[in-house]
Amino acid sequence: MVKSKKIALVFAGQGAQYPGMGKSLYDVSAAARAIFEVAGEKVTRDCFEASQEELDMTDVTQPAVYTVDLAAWVAFAERVGLSWPNEAGVDDVGVSGAAGFGADSASAVDGAPRAAGLGADSASVADGAPRAAGFASSVIVEIIGMAGYSLGEYSAFTASGIIPDVKAGIELIKERGRLMAAAGRHADGSPRGAMAAVLGARDDVLELVERARGRFVLEAVNLNTPTQTVISGDAEAIEAFRSLAKTSGKKLRVMPLSVSTAFHSPIMAPASDGIREAASQIAFGEPVYELYLDMTAGTLTEYLKDKGEISGKAKDLVPAIMAEQVKSPVRWQEITEAFAAAGADAIVEFGPGKTLTGFAKRTAPGVMALNVQDAESLDETIRALYGSGE
Repeated sequence: MVKSKKIALVFAGQGAQYPGMGKSLYDVSAAARAIFEVAGEKVTRDCFEASQEELDMTDVTQPAVYTVDLAAWVAFAERVGLSWPNEAGVDDVGVSGAAGFGADSASAVDGAPRAAGLGADSASVADGAPRAAGFASSVIVEIIGMAGYSLGEYSAFTASGIIPDVKAGIELIKERGRLMAAAGRHADGSPRGAMAAVLGARDDVLELVERARGRFVLEAVNLNTPTQTVISGDAEAIEAFRSLAKTSGKKLRVMPLSVSTAFHSPIMAPASDGIREAASQIAFGEPVYELYLDMTAGTLTEYLKDKGEISGKAKDLVPAIMAEQVKSPVRWQEITEAFAAAGADAIVEFGPGKTLTGFAKRTAPGVMALNVQDAESLDETIRALYGSGE
């Protein structure tokens, strides 16, 4: 009897980086090695050898995390016999196979993207592509959507086929990191901005944000779980928030984050136009998988309808989406809830760390939360999805 599992794929963002990330994927996966080769020697060295302090610099972090996100994704795709839309973009460094998906996949040939099935009955396996070790022939996995956390949204754009190839993605990510780092400095070059994670009721957090802002910038920018919100803005406003949290009587725990600036706040507005300009130079494609957007928590298809665009015009709006995303909140809790409402049996995180896996467990405890960040977790996730094959 064939079993079907619906999965949502999510990609890690900035803050998840750690020294040595991606190295074991490089060691065990030809597809992952190809991603690192496309990313280049510097990015690869940053992933494998940089210190935590070096990795925490925005212009270093962003291409490094993007690279590991995609290395994790293609290592998974390689093991389960799945071609992916950008495979041709890494063929020249050793990854063979058709550019694009097999007949089972959901190319956007007739409008909105659809989900693609993975398993013994799918074309991507039946046509001779490699199978996972111990692949359970009785399991079909259906990918119902993708999303990425902040920077990770660029990884999702790439995995879904919107960003046409990894090289283009790396260059765009590098420029994004440069622009964001510049936006996060005062005119004299000194750092501007800070962030803090706040544990507690969302309404209490939003109330104190309004009270603490004063003449400075302060916003709730990452709405991660029902009880975790990240605030971002000027350091003075963050400190005012911490003081209010101590004296307000509200049950809030404030934890400063080790970041170089105030991401997703209005402080990032100067980076917006530059990102739009850089993105406008890329010939974007149409998505193979449905995408959920950080700034709306809805699907790209819904966004297009709201903008009055017909499906199939996603590529024309991508630069505007990227420009707006950098200065807009990440509505991650709602995205996780949307995946659960769509019937996801599992949410699989790709990239360094387990941050999004933890968010999934707290927001949608009835959904299996898995991650792929190294060789060990790759094996564990495939076993969890497909079984032992016995």
